[in-house]
Amino acid sequence: MRWRLGAYRGKWCVIVRPDGKRRRLSTGFDATTENREAAERTAPHLVRQLTVPVGNTIADIWKAYMAESTAIDQTRLHDAWKAAQWTFAPLEPSDVTKGVCVSYAHSRRKEGRSDGTIRKEISSVRAAVNWHDEQNTAKWWLPPAPPPKERWMTRDEMHALLEASRDTYHLFVFLHLALGTAGRKEALFQMKWIQVRWAEDRIFLGFKPGGKKRPTVPMTKTLRAVLEQAQAVARTDHVIEYADRPVKSIRTSLARACKIAGLEGVTPHVLRHSAAVWMRMDDVSIEKLSAYMGHSDTRVTERVYAKYGPDYLDGATDALEL
Repeated sequence: MRWRLGAYRGKWCVIVRPDGKRRRLSTGFDATTENREAAERTAPHLVRQLTVPVGNTIADIWKAYMAESTAIDQTRLHDAWKAAQWTFAPLEPSDVTKGVCVSYAHSRRKEGRSDGTIRKEISSVRAAVNWHDEQNTAKWWLPPAPPPKERWMTRDEMHALLEASRDTYHLFVFLHLALGTAGRKEALFQMKWIQVRWAEDRIFLGFKPGGKKRPTVPMTKTLRAVLEQAQAVARTDHVIEYADRPVKSIRTSLARACKIAGLEGVTPHVLRHSAAVWMRMDDVSIEKLSAYMGHSDTRVTERVYAKYGPDYLDGATDALEL
């Protein structure tokens, strides 16, 4: 469910339209600049109260989860549920066991689906259940994660892609935002102008569906210039917009720009991956990179990105000297 923060009678409040009529939900915080961040943290929890499931099955939970997630690119979620609902819809969270997940994976493999696809489907259902109740008793199992993709863009490729997207302004802004923040596409599609903190030269990437805070990252000079121009012509409170509406997918426009630029294998995740690779190549520490990417554990960052550091194998040749 979409919402925005506003001031009403001296308090920050969340403004929503769950049934077409405007409602204000008070956060309890005075409407001051110092309290804005605390109000933003509280907002998702207030909105969630309007989407509490009417039943206890995973189907009920999924319906409520999707009602709150309208600002996200939902194509992948709809596809995941289309396959997963035949197994998980009638179950309650406590009914989910490793055996249920293994059986589901086995049936999907028979249909020709890869472990990567199966993993995304089960993970999507798990995210909805965890959104509903982080303390649930479901016992999940996932197929092994596929090896990370190595595709990343060079600076020349990025310049070519930006040039090819100049006639598609929302894509042009998205590309700059993706590279400048290393944010996930869901966070960028959800981003509102109030998250751009001009005075601090920083961008707050918002909250995950479960309410956990995403990172606040520095704003590059290039990105600031692009965003200043975008805000001057903005028609909505979302940073990425098209035809007076928030954008939920750039799949078609990105594919078209890649064809013009002569590029293959470029996805929103490749943009995020490229940003991380560039930072490592410029000797940004694993600790800083992990915080920038919003990883929960630096070991994840190290496993994927340590090899891109300029000094990754320094000293290894000492063992090979004759």
